[in-house]
Amino acid sequence: MYEEANKYAKLAEKSEKSNQLLQAVNYWNMATLHINKVPQNTFKWNEIQPLTSTYKISLAQAQNKFNKSRELNKISSELDAMCKTKEPICNYDITEKIIRIRLESNYLEQLWMIALQAKAEGNLQTQVELLKHLSTFEKRLQTISNQTGKSIEVYNPQGKLMTVYHRRQ
Repeated sequence: MYEEANKYAKLAEKSEKSNQLLQAVNYWNMATLHINKVPQNTFKWNEIQPLTSTYKISLAQAQNKFNKSRELNKISSELDAMCKTKEPICNYDITEKIIRIRLESNYLEQLWMIALQAKAEGNLQTQVELLKHLSTFEKRLQTISNQTGKSIEVYNPQGKLMTVYHRRQ
């Protein structure tokens, strides 16, 4: 059991180095299971006591890294769906505590032109559709903030802060 635990620990470390986080979690779990199966009445039991806590800590750290990676991928997918459309709307940067979104100038110009033209023509349908589009965009950002607990800062193309979405309970 001791040798098996060490084998799995080495595989876990190797998996972490190659950023295979789910595999690392699985290997740390196996290492922990095997190290806990070493009988107490053996010579190796005293020797493995420090490893038991080390493996548990390593398992918890690997799980934490995996969960953060999975969350980052989910956030990126949602933001890609919003930002990287046929005509790019925005680009983004995700940090530990915040998401920064910078709107594309072409997108803002297009919105502005549609709004001006619809107002000039008295086209209420287009005005309503534009407001619905903006409302949907804002709701999606608020939902992402609520789900992740991260604040979302939205900047114009010149880098000036336009608004911030904070997590709502």
